[in-house]
Amino acid sequence: MPRNHYLIIGGTKGIGRQLTLSLSSQDDIAISVISRATPEDNQKVTGASYFELDLSKRNTIPKVCREVVRSNGSITNIVFTQRHRDSGDLWDSEIEVMLSATRCIIDSCQASFLPNNDNSIVIVSSALSTFVADNQPISYHLTRAALDQMIRYYAVSLGKSGIRVNGVAPCTFLKDENRKFMLKHKDRLNTQKRITPLDRMGTVEEVCSVIKFLMSSDASFVTGQIIVVDGGVSIRWQESVALGDS
Repeated sequence: MPRNHYLIIGGTKGIGRQLTLSLSSQDDIAISVISRATPEDNQKVTGASYFELDLSKRNTIPKVCREVVRSNGSITNIVFTQRHRDSGDLWDSEIEVMLSATRCIIDSCQASFLPNNDNSIVIVSSALSTFVADNQPISYHLTRAALDQMIRYYAVSLGKSGIRVNGVAPCTFLKDENRKFMLKHKDRLNTQKRITPLDRMGTVEEVCSVIKFLMSSDASFVTGQIIVVDGGVSIRWQESVALGDS
């Protein structure tokens, strides 16, 4: 069996896909990707195994988790990168996909982590867990704030089992899905640069680098932490941004 088995939830777009690509260059690993639909062959990452799962159907989650372990062995790392993408009233379904599914996967996989190992769970939350964005519904903000507390809860409850639990909270960043839009709408790109102390937008690769650090032995004594990856946006006083004092 491989030395490391990475289970990535929502690994076909955005952060999840980039992380899968980045990890695929390593030797002696297994990568399992859970997604709502299996991607086309030309979109699959070489070496990754794909498992279909609708995260809103909680009763099917334990079965798929068993299939993952049966196919690729004991788990060493789980990364939650799923996004809720339905339209309409998001309250119930957002909670189901972001919170209930995350809990169910962790509980279903807990006994399948590699024994006597530095295992890790990383949950991608959002910088909006403590702020409000007018263009996002209340269900988005609620679930991200709840994910932050879930990270702390599982860090405490799973620590004695050798499982570290941390989070990454990015803000708006450049990725394949929005790159063309941002480059076309320079005003949006310039606004993001203006409000960011580092004077640029972050990239999906930079978010993935933090996730990889949290999974690595370099973070072996780090648990229950949520690292904000926003170039300093969240620490800047809003009045100075509004008045153009930067």
